[in-house]
Amino acid sequence: MTGKKQLGLDFTEGPILPLLVRYCIPFLLANILNSLYNTVDTIVIGQFVGGVGIVAVTMGGKTLNMFTMIGNALAGGGQTLIAQLTGAKRKDDINSTIGTLFSTLLILAVAIAGILISCAKPILHILNTPEEALQGAFYYLIITTAGIPLMFGYNAVSAVLRGMGDSKSPLLFIGIAAIFNLIGDIVFIVIFHMGAVGTAIATVMGQGISLIFSIVYLIRRKERFGFDFRLRSFRIDTVKLKIILKIGLPMALRGLFISGAQLFMMRFINAYGVAQAAAYSIGDK
Repeated sequence: MTGKKQLGLDFTEGPILPLLVRYCIPFLLANILNSLYNTVDTIVIGQFVGGVGIVAVTMGGKTLNMFTMIGNALAGGGQTLIAQLTGAKRKDDINSTIGTLFSTLLILAVAIAGILISCAKPILHILNTPEEALQGAFYYLIITTAGIPLMFGYNAVSAVLRGMGDSKSPLLFIGIAAIFNLIGDIVFIVIFHMGAVGTAIATVMGQGISLIFSIVYLIRRKERFGFDFRLRSFRIDTVKLKIILKIGLPMALRGLFISGAQLFMMRFINAYGVAQAAAYSIGDK
């Protein structure tokens, strides 16, 4: 994986600091863009739907976020392992790690989606979701939950690319998602007045289009990427899976504690009504 076959930056050659700066800037911009991605939803829903819509999106989004933290953390574990293997030039191990990460996240996405879809209403009731926002929160959660495989797919691709030293492409992909999400918000909320449902559809649409772009990007660079996307290549390597879990599970637990604390706080705020819950939701953004 040297010379022309190197997909991203090669941290084994040259001064480290300039390489780190070149790597970190797109990574930071992607995080900022991801925050703006969520803020845009809040602005549009607040302007055209109001407090009920904000609470519906917040409750659905925070509930979803708690479960997707697990997938994000495992993607981070895969990214770390791939970075180590890339530095060691172990191409075969990189390929088996990629296949393991993709398959594991797909299985996890389907499992989480099944749990959330079947338990959505009880969870929202436990969180004291205001009655006025309950239906919107339920539909938002169901629709975005159906998009979890798309979200995890994007996370897996981004983790692999970043692990190989390419932080620019994930920035491009999240930029594409943000643009189509904004277009979807305008179409489904402003024009068709679909409220929280429209926001959910726009979010899933952005994720889906971004995932398609990312997969096409990888297939066109298959020679440098090194993964052939054949069915047998998606076999789970238990040795690699154990390493990914060892790295990712502590991050998952950290994320679960943070998300759990946020939901615990929202449960008490919701008891005061829609206006108070909406105010807290806006401040939390």
